[in-house]
Amino acid sequence: EFTADLIRRTADRLGPNPDSKALDLMDQARDMLGRATRSRDQGRPIQALQQAELARQLAHRAGAVGGVGPDPEAVRGQIERFDDRFELVADQVRESGTERARDFMNRAMDTRNRAEQVLQDGDTEQALRRIRSAHDLLGQAEDAIR
Repeated sequence: EFTADLIRRTADRLGPNPDSKALDLMDQARDMLGRATRSRDQGRPIQALQQAELARQLAHRAGAVGGVGPDPEAVRGQIERFDDRFELVADQVRESGTERARDFMNRAMDTRNRAEQVLQDGDTEQALRRIRSAHDLLGQAEDAIR
């Protein structure tokens, strides 16, 4: 979901007539996201996470080729989405009593807090990388309780 949102936002920011290289990278990003979804559905979470990360990298490269930098508002939105998602996952982790999941959850929150600080310091790219990592760690917490 996070990666799909990133791809949509990047496509919106590239506009209706993106550079052909940016368009190719966006197509690759969408294809890789499809692969990640299939891997997740087939019970291969590590492969799915790797493919989702590659899809995000491709979308970021498309944005860079097309002259689009990270949008601070989009990063703030991802932090808010993390906060909403965190509450749901935290309840599930507490109910499960799984220490490994709790460790992932704690690391996710620490990473989220660093993302917010870096964003406040004006480094939008670093903040985006950190909040993406926080979302991934939260996903690992969810996987650990399954």
